[in-house]
Amino acid sequence: MSQIPIPFASMFKFTFQVPYIAKMAGESEDYPLSETGIPFPESALLPCFCSSEDRPFADVYLGWNEKGIGCQIIVNIAKKLPSFQSAESGKMGNRTTLWLDTRGDRSGHRATRTCRKIRLQYKISRAELNNQSPTTSRKKSKNWTPIEVLPIPRALQEPKLPNIETISLGTSVQDSQYHVNIFIGKEALIGYDPLENPLLGFYYEIIDEFLGNQTPTVGEEFPYDHDPHFWVNLELLPSTAPPSKELSDPSEQKSRKKNNSKSNSSQVAGDENAEPRKSQKPKRNSRSA
Repeated sequence: MSQIPIPFASMFKFTFQVPYIAKMAGESEDYPLSETGIPFPESALLPCFCSSEDRPFADVYLGWNEKGIGCQIIVNIAKKLPSFQSAESGKMGNRTTLWLDTRGDRSGHRATRTCRKIRLQYKISRAELNNQSPTTSRKKSKNWTPIEVLPIPRALQEPKLPNIETISLGTSVQDSQYHVNIFIGKEALIGYDPLENPLLGFYYEIIDEFLGNQTPTVGEEFPYDHDPHFWVNLELLPSTAPPSKELSDPSEQKSRKKNNSKSNSSQVAGDENAEPRKSQKPKRNSRSA
């Protein structure tokens, strides 16, 4: 009787730590996806516990801030270039699917209203591989939709579909790698509140026509497509420094400076009228025996 091997990753529940990143490509017009000069830190690299037969070919980085969640995928194509299919032909080309849950402990086996399934398709032509020019995919073509929010099978509740414009997708080619940059705005994530709920559910599936499939833990033999129980946990780490509050109103800035100058002048005047303090010798720290 033949024995079916059980992947070791299916025996554990993993929690990945996600750092706070103040600025990420795609979060606003000031940081568009076409400019790939905002690399993710090494602390944002997610571990991969897929089976030894499916060696990981992509590095997946993840970060968060108040505006949403950013993801950067770096696929190493080495010396051989993939035979990319044209997405205009209607066939499913290279793509990444993300599953996210902003609430819950994922102890159940059916998705809730706070779960999202987002599929992102992208094509990289031979010209782009040769020119190594960045591209941004956001508009719909006749036979191809680069960004889709799909229903999760067997879900308990179907959430309202978000505006696709709150999700950004961009690709670029650098040396022997191609990069996929994704930013999911908080408007597309029901219940996204990192301060109140820093523990999220997450899973991804990367499909490359040349290199194969990659997932963080278990593979297609498990129903991660509709069962949140097989997703990993994300622990959103707090920012090391509180965000600075910038004043957008120039008049408010002037009044703030004026009040600061008045307080400083009054403090100086008070110091002039104050009696001089007597100098005191510093006390040494003593250790009782």
